[in-house]
Amino acid sequence: MQLNEGLNIVTGDFKVSTNNQVIIIIVVTCIATISVLTGIKNGIRRLAEFTFLLGNILLLVVFFMDDWKYCLNSLVEVTF
Repeated sequence: MQLNEGLNIVTGDFKVSTNNQVIIIIVVTCIATISVLTGIKNGIRRLAEFTFLLGNILLLVVFFMDDWKYCLNSLVEVTF
């Protein structure tokens, strides 16, 4: 499972095994079930807001861990 391998690469402590994959499936299923039970209006909206927040955090982490001057310079040079 890709998520299991990704967590293993990032943390080093989360080994690739069947037990860990079952735990990941249970957690993802619980999140999806909670989203469905709260309804489309609230559940899906909260899930979308959460993923948007995670995307922005990832963007900022990549931006500040890399050479941010190079990133901004590339953005200015590539933009038409």
